[in-house]
Formats: sequence, structure tokens, C-alpha cells
Amino acid sequence: MDAIAVTSRPARTGDAAAIVGLINRESQAVSGEELITIADLEREWNDEEFRIDDETRVLESRDGRIVGYADYTNRTAPHVRSYGFCSIDPELGARVPADLLTGWLVDRARADVGLAPPDARVTLLGGANQKNTLLVDAWTRAGFTVSRHFVQMAIAIDRPPEPAEVPAGYQVRTMRPGEERALFDVLANAFRDHYGFVDPAKPDEEFERWRRHIFDDDDFDPDLMIVATAPDGSIVGGAVCRPNHGAQLDMGWVGTLGVNAAHRRQRLGESLLRRSFEVFHEKGKLRAGLGVDSESLTNATRLYERCGMQRFRVYLQMALVIRDGRELAKLG
Repeated sequence: MDAIAVTSRPARTGDAAAIVGLINRESQAVSGEELITIADLEREWNDEEFRIDDETRVLESRDGRIVGYADYTNRTAPHVRSYGFCSIDPELGARVPADLLTGWLVDRARADVGLAPPDARVTLLGGANQKNTLLVDAWTRAGFTVSRHFVQMAIAIDRPPEPAEVPAGYQVRTMRPGEERALFDVLANAFRDHYGFVDPAKPDEEFERWRRHIFDDDDFDPDLMIVATAPDGSIVGGAVCRPNHGAQLDMGWVGTLGVNAAHRRQRLGESLLRRSFEVFHEKGKLRAGLGVDSESLTNATRLYERCGMQRFRVYLQMALVIRDGRELAKLG
């Protein structure tokens, strides 16, 4: 089947609705659910670091229809792991020349190699729903291989969930103003032994990026920032939640959940998770969900299953080494 003729160009702000429509048609075809809203895309595009001409690509057919979209992100020093996203019109399928998108992403990553330390390995990461064979094949043709499986899990909370039980001496509560940096540092510490973690070269800059992403969002809800404190009052864990998961407005989302390594094995993670379920239920959500590394060294998947969550979707992380060298990411 011959590929259709397209023009490859950067996205424009006026393309937002068409791009969201494309992504949601693809998601509907693969999983039966829409993935994002226009507000989600505009949130990314309105970030002060976003450069639409440099970080996006669309494929436009002769009749003016957007049939492919890609974006590229590489903002965190030491710039050794960049990220690419692709979406292909499911109605045209293999007729869309998706290699133009993956090829553009590879070229962008190569252009950024000089941002990384000269002896460091530089890797470009992509991803796809495991069922999206069209997109998986496109990544594979570009030289990417599957590096990890990430699972999305969910639980129904239309009825009052089981209450959180907090270990003696600890407290699980809403984060207070002024505790933002303490929570950020604890979560960074908690994920230090997780797959793909890279020590940020500029922690203050990374904190500001995180703070802006969480607290300056129009959907920010302070009730969904949950912390665990030790007997001395210090923050030792936290759950950073969102009021919905993209277009799934009935589903509260646990974006990040972690406990400092020195305070694990006391069921603090379970306490944080169950408290998030309670808050979501109080706000009228019918489901709660999260994403997790299926091979997590902390057996996080087992914890979530113990709390009643079930797997409903698998995403493949695809990786391509752009330049070999010393690995700065934790891959054990």
C-alpha cells in the first residue's frame, strides 16, 4: 500500500484541536478511550520552556488534514535521556509515512548530543500502547527496541474505599504551604533507585520546573498533595495526585508516589495510596489510577494489587542509543 503524500512542518498554535483529535482517534482505535483534552496539550504548549518550532512536527496531507504528530522533550540536565512522542492517524494506518516523524525525532536528539557530558551515553526514549502495533513497528523501523514495560492500574472507588491505616508515630496529611521543596527532595530521594533515574545536574532548576508544572497548573488542587511525616515531623514520603487522567474526567490520577528508602517496609506507601483513594472519592471520582514500572525494584505493583488495583493497560518504553558512553541512568 502506497504512502500518502504529506508535508512535514512544525506545529502551529492553530493546530491544537486537530492534533488532539488525531491523538484521541488513535487512542480510541487502540484502547476504546480518548487520551487527552485540548487543555492538556495547551498546558504543555504554554510552558515557558516550550518551543513549538523546535519541539514539534506534524504531517499534513494534501487536503490539509493532520495525519501525524510528534513532539520532543529534552530539558533536564545532564540531558542524557530525551523523550519523543508520536501519533499516527489510525484511519490511514500504514499509509501514513510515520518514518518521517521518528526520523525527525532521531535527528533532534542527535542535534542535542552536545548538551550532555562528553563521555556520557545519550538515549532517546519513545513509547506506545502495547496494542498499537502500527506505532511499535514505526519505532522499531527507526532502530528502537523495547527497554521496559510500564503498566497502568486502576480501582473503582464509587463506594467509600478502605480507610488508610498509618503506622504508629507517623502521620499522613495534606501538604502545607512552604513544604514544596521538602516534598520534591523526598520524592527525588525515593526514586533514586528506580529504573531510568538520573541525578539532576541542576537540582534547583529541576525543582522550579517541577513546582511550575504542579502548582501553576489550572487544575491544581492542594487537597491532592499528600505527605507522610515521621515521628520527628520531617516529610518522608508523598503522593502527588491530579484530579483527572487526561480525558478520563471520572478518574483521579496518582502521578507520583514514593517513600524515602529509610522508611520503607512500614506500609507508608499503602497509607499514602489509600488516603489518595479517600480524597478522590470525597471529590466524586469513580476511579483512581496510576502508572508503574512493571519490573519495579520496590515491588510497587504488588503493593498496588494488595490495595485492590488491577492492570488495564501496558505501555512499551522504546529506546535508541544516540551516542554510546558512560551510563548515567540507573538501569539495574
